[in-house]
Amino acid sequence: AVKDSEDMKQSIKWHSGLLLLVITCCVQVLAQAPVPKQAFIEVPFELIHGTIIVPATVNGAGPFWMMLDTGADPSVVELGTAKSAGLKIAASGQQGSGGGTSPNLAYETSLPVVQLGGLTATKVDALAMDLSKLSSKLGRPIGGVLGYSLFKTRIVQIDYPNRKVRFYTNAPPCAGTTHSHPSKCTKFSFRYKDDILATGVMVDGKPVTANIDTGSNSSFQLSPAAVDKLGLSEDLARAHASSSVGFNGV
Repeated sequence: AVKDSEDMKQSIKWHSGLLLLVITCCVQVLAQAPVPKQAFIEVPFELIHGTIIVPATVNGAGPFWMMLDTGADPSVVELGTAKSAGLKIAASGQQGSGGGTSPNLAYETSLPVVQLGGLTATKVDALAMDLSKLSSKLGRPIGGVLGYSLFKTRIVQIDYPNRKVRFYTNAPPCAGTTHSHPSKCTKFSFRYKDDILATGVMVDGKPVTANIDTGSNSSFQLSPAAVDKLGLSEDLARAHASSSVGFNGV
């Protein structure tokens, strides 16, 4: 019985050593494994008159030239595009505006499937409208405007210098400022209230609420209220007055 007990102890020691060796090997393999890169979908775009234009398919039809506009909610589909894609639209329309057009009739609809490069979005709320004025302004037929109803559940990065828009699975890191390495990006908060309203924006050292609108082809605009708050001259007020505070390309 004593011999059997000693044999069992030796067996336990052997198996324990083998288990420790296996765990050590696994840890080393995991340590040497490459760190997975940040997952994202990248889509190239054209910039026409400060407006982001991308090719996209709707319900399998297309591709159509679509505008990316953070100031549009919901998205908009051109009436002809809606018919080509076989979309169901409301029987009656209501007065609306969007995509840089003057007010016209808008018909409620939905985009069953939108494919934008490698991105696939389903059940995107939209309005069907006449976008002929927008097409004329941009010099090419515009099939729709992809707006907040597409962006609201996604992490979106717009790379203006390289003409690419990226859709991330997780937010990319933003390196902080150090003595030897300047900050690679700047973060600020925003809220959505019919527009993307950013906080933490300063003009002449005074805080303002900024409307970030990629559909605006003006570089910078100030509302009359902001002009008064900033104490700008009447001449400058007339030069910059508009209906909203806006930044294009931010």
